Order: sequence, then C-alpha cells, then structure tokens
Amino acid sequence: MKKFYLAAFVLASFVHVAGHVVAWPELAVYTKPLLMPLLLAYYATSGTHWSRWVIGGLVLGWVGDVALMFSGEFYFMAGLGSFLLGHLAYMFAYREHRVSGAGEPFSKPAQVRIALPILLLASLLVTVLRPELGGLLIPVMAYAFVIALMVIQALYRKGFTSQDSFFYVAAGAFLFMISDSLLAINKFLHALPLSGLWIMTTYLGAQFLIVAGLRKHPGQNS
Repeated sequence: MKKFYLAAFVLASFVHVAGHVVAWPELAVYTKPLLMPLLLAYYATSGTHWSRWVIGGLVLGWVGDVALMFSGEFYFMAGLGSFLLGHLAYMFAYREHRVSGAGEPFSKPAQVRIALPILLLASLLVTVLRPELGGLLIPVMAYAFVIALMVIQALYRKGFTSQDSFFYVAAGAFLFMISDSLLAINKFLHALPLSGLWIMTTYLGAQFLIVAGLRKHPGQNS
C-alpha cells in the first residue's frame, strides 16, 4: 500500500503544481487538501513504528495548508501558527529519531558554526521584510526563529542516525526554510514570477524528504 499512497501523493503534487503553472486555480484548490493526508497515509503504511510527532507535524501541515487557502489576516495567522507548531513537532521527532554510536557527530564548536549562519539568514529575512510586516512583526520573527531551530536540529542529527536519514531530513529542513522564505517574500515584499510553482515544489519536497528520511532511521522502516 505504501507504493500506492506514494504514487497518489506524487500525482496529487504534480496536478497541484501544474494548476499554479497553467493558472488553473481549481486544480490547486481541489488538490491542496489531499496532499498531507496522502503523505500521512504513505508514512503510516511504510513501517510498523509510528511517531506521534511525525503524525502531528503532518496534521498541522494540513491545517496550515487549508488555512492559507483563504484570504485575510486571521487565516494567515492560523496557518502561521499551525506551521510553527508543526516545526516544533518535527523537532521533537528529530530528538526521537536518534541513536548513539551511529557515526561521528558535530563537535560543539562545529555546532556553533553551523547554527550561526542559519540564525543570521533568518534574521536577515525578517530585517528585509520588517517595513512591510506592521503588526505581524512579532509573529513572523517567532516563526523565523523556530524554523531556523528546526533546520539546526535536523543538522544536529549527524552521528546519531544513518547517513541516508541524516541527508534526507537535512535537505527537507532546508527546503522548508526556502519555501517559507519564498512565501514571505511573495506575500510581503513583491510578487514572484510563478510563485506557486516554487513555493509548493519546495514545500512538498521538504515534507516528503523529512518523512522519508525519518523512515530511514534505523529500526523505523520495518
């Protein structure tokens, strides 16, 4: 069944992104609520061990997806809050999917060198967007800080999981940060050409890589 749900997720993702590319909004609207449930079904059928944090992250992603389908500050804040909680859930999932002795972890100085540029990039984005944020400054700052921490925690799994699990999850975390940055720039700064294509492609790639990467953690895919 996992191959069926994976194929369904890929097909729904393709149709959704195609709806943005060809300016056929009905395709994007009708497929968006299906994306995370299909990925959740893939996760549930791809192993016998399930993490409540992974499930929570996907459910919160679905809530965020649906909220952002509507216009208005209330729905934007609902989506922002859902994705923020989703990132926290993934951070707990990263902590859960760790095992000692899997490899050579980053040293403490290396961890600092890794964290600083990521936090700097998040701060730079908020600084650029700040004149356009108005009353949303604090929520957006909080969100940027949390997603930066999510990326950092993904990188800190090095040495505590398999190489495949580490690289999949780290790549997914970076794609999530890219997707959210594009969304923020498109919403608050200026409209990006084919914004739906780039935002949703990076977002869907991020969600899949994180889920598939956590399934590649030792003992999780059987």
